Formats: sequence, structure tokens, C-alpha cells
Amino acid sequence: MIDSHLNHFELHTKLGTGSVGEVWRAQVDGRTVAVKFINHADDPRQRQSFETEIAALRCLDHPAVPALYDSDLTCERPYIMMEFIAGEPFHCVIADGAIWQIPLERRLAILDQIAAAAEHLHERGLIHRDIKPANIIGVDEPHLIDYGIAAEVGAEVSPAGTPFYMFPGEQAPSAAHDVFGFALTAYEFLFGVHAIFTAQDGGLPRDEVRALARARLSESTWRLPSRVPAHELPYDLRGVELARLDALFARAFDWQASEPMTLMQIGAELRAIILTADNQPYLDGMPDMVAALDDTGIGELPAAATTPPELPPRVRRIDAWLALAIFSGAAILLIVILFGLGGRT
Repeated sequence: MIDSHLNHFELHTKLGTGSVGEVWRAQVDGRTVAVKFINHADDPRQRQSFETEIAALRCLDHPAVPALYDSDLTCERPYIMMEFIAGEPFHCVIADGAIWQIPLERRLAILDQIAAAAEHLHERGLIHRDIKPANIIGVDEPHLIDYGIAAEVGAEVSPAGTPFYMFPGEQAPSAAHDVFGFALTAYEFLFGVHAIFTAQDGGLPRDEVRALARARLSESTWRLPSRVPAHELPYDLRGVELARLDALFARAFDWQASEPMTLMQIGAELRAIILTADNQPYLDGMPDMVAALDDTGIGELPAAATTPPELPPRVRRIDAWLALAIFSGAAILLIVILFGLGGRT
């Protein structure tokens, strides 16, 4: 239990709990902040994570990186006080279908800002190592959060991160690690599901997950855009040359590339492929499509960032709705025919 007036700030709302700490919205001197408390002060791994995050935030200065205000690792419940970022993390935005209410142009802009934040780390010799939707918050002012496993380029450290977004190779930390996580995140921003894994992969040990990623990428059995069934393709991608997206993501997912793509390069190529004259009518029509789905009253699809289900995103359900309407019409026609035949006997 945390004292609601601990030290010089007043706690209000718990924002989330992770394996290392829990984050609260708090007030200090009339300013809203985020305070991250360690779960177990005597756990050396958790203390190391806090020390790593503090050290990383101290050397970073970027609009998409939370500002560090204060920290104390000597008190009874060590904490880090940071800039408060309004909004839900993007794994929740994707899970509840709200991602489709964000215009694709804006989603691409968010990815550009996250890419810029990550490359800001790289310029200072640091690798984030855990880029994923859950570590991105904010639509209008997106931020890349959680620097607890950041590492220096080339450092001798053990593999770390969220299994379904971890770099599948054994190389020491490099920009390629963040490129891989960013590419997976970008895919989810576009398609609403994970590119490599499905719900059936949940619960596997970390090493098996990484081996499975290597196998599916090597065998091209991941969810290539051109292989997405037509009725599952997001409406705002229906004017896109999907083979070009195949090639882009294949390059971005190549963990063995001698010259990996940069994060900003991924963002620029996504724009070139998606924001075209052929796709503009679908981009313009997306709000009406989402509104039509809202009018049907169909419930939300469940999803999870780390164990993504093999289900179509919310906008794709219009096809299921239309199929139901067609089926109902066919059934009525069949009844009419049968009654007609019965009247002749």
C-alpha cells in the first residue's frame, strides 16, 4: 500500500503495473506528473532497471521522450518522477478497435515521431530494446516510454524485452534491435494484428518464441500483406500495392541484414507506398466506413499486443455484416421458392 501523500507529491490514479514497477498519476506543486514505484526494493534486477531508466532519461532530450523530473533510489519505496503523458498505450488502442478512428495519415505521423525518438537514443549510443505498441502513448503528442532495459550499443548484456517483439538474433545490442520492434509495431498500426504471431503462440517460452520468429521469417510464413484475405484487408489500404508492402516489411524484419534499414527510412517508405493517388479515395472513405460499423452495433473484437488473435480488425467486420445480409436475403428467396413449389402440388 502506498501512502497517498508520499514525500512531496500526492498520488491520484494508478496508471499501470509491470514486472518492475507500478506507475501513478500524481500532483506536485500543482503540476501533473507520472511516478513509477519499484515493486520490490530489495530485488537487484528491478533496481538495475530503475538505474538504467534514470541514466537513459538523464541523457535524452527529445519531444517524444518523457522528461525526467526527480528520482530517489534510497527511500523506502524507490521511485522515478517523470513527465505525465495523457492517453492510453497503443496496445489498448489497437485492442479496443479505437486505432481505426485515428486517420492512417496520423498513424504514420505518430510512427515518424517514435522513429525520431528512437534514433535520438541511437545518436547517444543507446538502444531501447523494447519498442512495441504498449510502450507508445499519445495520439496528439506521442511518446516512447519505458527505458528500463535500454543498453549501450555493443554492450555484453543478456537478451531482454517482450518476447513477441524481441530481436530474434543473438547479436549484441544495435540499432537493428529497435528497427525490428519498430517494424512489428508499424505493421500493427496498419493492420491491427501482429505480423508474425497469433493467439495460439501465447504461453511459449521466450527462446521458443524467438526461434519461431526466425523460422516464420525465413520460410515467409508470416502474415505478408499481399496474402491477407481481401475481406480482412483494412479499408484504408485497399488502394495500396501490397507487394511493395511485402518487400518493405521483409527488409525491415531481416535480422541478419548487413545494412539494416533505419527507422526513419521505414516511415518514409510507408508514406511513399500508402499516401498515393490510388489509395486516397480509401483514406478519405475510412471515416464513413468506421461510422457504418458503429451503426451496426457490432461489439468490439478482443486483442492483445503480446498474444495477438488471428482475427480481422474492427473495420474489416463490414464484410461479415454484408455476408450476413446476403445470407439472410438468400434464405428469404429460398422460402419464397419453396412456398411457390408447394402451391403447385
